Amino acid sequence: MSKLAIKADKGYFCRKYLQDKSKLDDFAEEVPHRMRKRSKRRPKILLEEKVEIVHQVLVEHEMVADVAKEHRVSVQVVQVLVNKASKHKDYLSEQITARQVSQLKRQIIADLVAQMVEEDDFIDSVASVRDAVEEEVDVAVTEAEVRAVMVEDLGMSYRKVKPLSLQANCEKNIILRQRWALAFVGLLQTKRRLLNIDETWLGMSDFRRMKWRAKDTTNSVACLSLAPRISMIVALDNFGQSYVSLTQANSNSQIMGLFIQELAQKLDKERPNWRRDTLWIWDGASYHQSEETMKLLEHFKVPIMFLGPHSYNAAPCELFFALFKSVDINPRHVASGKK
Repeated sequence: MSKLAIKADKGYFCRKYLQDKSKLDDFAEEVPHRMRKRSKRRPKILLEEKVEIVHQVLVEHEMVADVAKEHRVSVQVVQVLVNKASKHKDYLSEQITARQVSQLKRQIIADLVAQMVEEDDFIDSVASVRDAVEEEVDVAVTEAEVRAVMVEDLGMSYRKVKPLSLQANCEKNIILRQRWALAFVGLLQTKRRLLNIDETWLGMSDFRRMKWRAKDTTNSVACLSLAPRISMIVALDNFGQSYVSLTQANSNSQIMGLFIQELAQKLDKERPNWRRDTLWIWDGASYHQSEETMKLLEHFKVPIMFLGPHSYNAAPCELFFALFKSVDINPRHVASGKK
């Protein structure tokens, strides 16, 4: 039998003895240099573990250190639990009751939040959910309890709102987008050339929004606006070919008429019979479907198809604009102006 086991049998195995590290040096296992592993952080002690720890020490009379080692807690934690259970007979029953109350609160919060989500309520803060629980159920809860339920139990997250038009997801627009998607899938199966056309404007030259910075340095960057701003019209097909036009005028029927004329002439030079298998696709902006624009499309015999309402994900030009507006488009800082 080792010296440590003999001392344990004689009752020297106590908190004071464990804190005196000099008495354990002779029995400590030697660990080679750089071979000591960092143990993983232990999760919070569950109520069932507390009951088992107290039962092992007070009923089964196991050594405090052995119980602490088995449950991966310190001896002090075991001793505190044993002392509380010894002095207060109702300590564990009170703990069990508190857990039941906590579980009931979590269920009430989860049910209310699920109801708010189903009714499409705007949940802008944890405090609003807390107030709703206290008002409807008359149960006092904290913001921490509400946040824990929303994140851990319901898997919710707090993210930036994406503003949309009020009519974007109305029943009529959803049905129109579905019908357009079915027609579009049919066009893809015919291997036609689909030319998506869209517009954007450039009010600055540097669109970078993130950068690395050294410690204790500013992250401010001077921003130079373009005056007058530049309008960009892009035609992008499903084979990767693009046509770009830059103007210093707002997009309207006259500007779109010039673009239609130039693009039609460009396609005529590339391939005179392009109208047989090419289809222009653009959104339902007012100047896209104005009487002047429609007459011009009919004059040039352009096959045209309108996107479904608010179908931003179906327009490849949006990806083109997103990529274009992610860098500095004027890295040499060439002066810009009306001239």
